[in-house]
Amino acid sequence: MKRTINILAVVAILCMLLPANATAQKKGGKKKKATTTRLVTYPARSSEWNTDAQLESIDTYDAARINDYQYTVLPSPWFKGHVLAREANHKTVTLRQVSCRENDITDDEWWFERNGLTNRVTRIESQPFTEILPRYYINTGGYVVVLIGESYGQTNRVVITDENLKNVYGAYDFSNYEQNGIAHNWDTSQYINDVMIEGNIMYVNHSGLSYSDGYDHLTGYISAINLFTNEVLWTSQPKTCNSRMCIEGNSIICGYGFTDEPDFLYVVDKYSGQRTQKLFVRKAVYTPIVKGRKCYVRTYSYDYEFTF
Repeated sequence: MKRTINILAVVAILCMLLPANATAQKKGGKKKKATTTRLVTYPARSSEWNTDAQLESIDTYDAARINDYQYTVLPSPWFKGHVLAREANHKTVTLRQVSCRENDITDDEWWFERNGLTNRVTRIESQPFTEILPRYYINTGGYVVVLIGESYGQTNRVVITDENLKNVYGAYDFSNYEQNGIAHNWDTSQYINDVMIEGNIMYVNHSGLSYSDGYDHLTGYISAINLFTNEVLWTSQPKTCNSRMCIEGNSIICGYGFTDEPDFLYVVDKYSGQRTQKLFVRKAVYTPIVKGRKCYVRTYSYDYEFTF
């Protein structure tokens, strides 16, 4: 559904957001910059967004066109984590468990329906493997993010488009995020699990496909990227997130766990990347969703409810 946008209001909001996010100072180290830099203007849901880099509409099955997109290649993140100092006024939620019950593992759709929740991630079915093709659509921040890769578990490119998949506003290549340089697993690559956009910040999380010791425990992290400058603002502590994410106020809620490894639910300060709460859960977190004053958390074989 199209909305009427008050341009002056959007400009005013962006002017307030830019100083807080684009000028954030890091605790030591050099700033990370993309290999291709370009100034991007992000009016909410506008076809004029990034006019100079407008691309053709996404064709789900056309691998050649996908490879021709003008991708911004992002640099390697801080694999050991690089968080910012927390601001005193950036309060995050405190989750309190209300319930936990076993699920049937395969009843995901029923979980969404029973709790009146919306699944913002759509898997693009019937796509051949070994080709660079769109794999998922993710609804976030009024846009659709298309995850692209050789398979459903190996996505390393992001295309940001509108809800009708007509106007492409940005394309990003995360191939430098795949290798941390010291991993010794048989498959050392790390791929995108989820993307969220809020204001001018894109939050992306990556993880490997196996136990964390195969990556020297440098896996499962969130990176915050300023879409005005393509600058990596912060990277969370490793083993923070290999699940979907959700944002509530100043908080990112996510989880990390894998088979026999301990499973945890985390609250992360979205401005600094610091973890502010760590809760043990029985199985690996798949999807956290906030509705009202409740956080519903779907794990491999248990469903949790939390209040805050």
